[in-house]
Amino acid sequence: MRNAALALALFLLVQLASSAAALLAVNAGHLADGGGLDTSLLLRHPEYSGMALFFGQLLLIALLWLTRLVPRRPLRPAMHIGAGGWLCVASATLLMSVGSTLLLAPLGLSDDGMMETFAGMKGNVLCLLLLCCVGPLAEELLFRSAVLGNLRRSGLHPAAAVVVSAVAFAAVHGNWAQAVPAALGGLLFGTFYVRAADLRPSVLGHVVNNSLAVVALFVWPEMDAGLLALPAAVQVSAGIVLLAGAAALAWLWWNKTLQPTHENR
Repeated sequence: MRNAALALALFLLVQLASSAAALLAVNAGHLADGGGLDTSLLLRHPEYSGMALFFGQLLLIALLWLTRLVPRRPLRPAMHIGAGGWLCVASATLLMSVGSTLLLAPLGLSDDGMMETFAGMKGNVLCLLLLCCVGPLAEELLFRSAVLGNLRRSGLHPAAAVVVSAVAFAAVHGNWAQAVPAALGGLLFGTFYVRAADLRPSVLGHVVNNSLAVVALFVWPEMDAGLLALPAAVQVSAGIVLLAGAAALAWLWWNKTLQPTHENR
C-alpha cells in the first residue's frame, strides 16, 4: 500500500514539475525582457506542455525504475501470448474506446478544452510520441505495475486492486469526458495485467487506445465527427453493444490458455 501511494506521489510531483517547466519555457522571452509569467501563452502554444510532459514521463519511468517501485525488468514476458491473444487485446481495446465514446456522446460531458490542447500538439513529433508511445508506457508502469502490482503484493484482492488502480487512473485525467473512458480502460488494462502477470498486453492496449484518439483528432477527424453526429438512441445502443463486445473479448482472453515462457517454467 505504501509503495503504491509513493508511486502516485512521484507521478504528481513529475506532473507539477513538467507544468512549471512548460510555463517557464513558453515565457522565456517575457522573462528575458523583465516581464512576468503569462499562463495564457500555454493555451496558445500547447506544444510546450506536450514537450515538457514528454521529458517528464521519461523522468517518471526512470524514477519508478530507480526506486524499484516497478520490477527491474518490467516488460519481461511472463507468459507466452500467441497471435490470437494479442489480436484479442487490440480488438477489445478498440471496441472499448469507440463504445465509451458513443455511450457518453449524448451527455455532452466537458473535457475542459483538452481536445483543443491535443489538437494544438499535432505538428510536434515529441508530442505525438508522448500521446502514442511514451505516455502509455509511463502510465502503465505507474498504474498497473507500480500501483496495481504493489496493492496486490500488499494483500489486496486482485479485483479490488484492479478497481483502485482504475479509479486512480481516471482521477488524474481531471474531467468527466476523459475520466469515464479512462476508468473503463483501467479496468480492461488491469484485467490484462492481472491475468498474464505481464505488463506488455496492457501497454499494447493503451497504445492502441491513444493511437486511435490521435487518428480521430489529427488524421481522420471526419470519423469522430460522424460518430458524434449519429442520433442519441443510435449512439447509446451502439455504445452498449460495443462495450459488451469488449467485455466478451476480455472474458475470452481471461479464459484462454496462456503458457509460461521458457525462462519462467
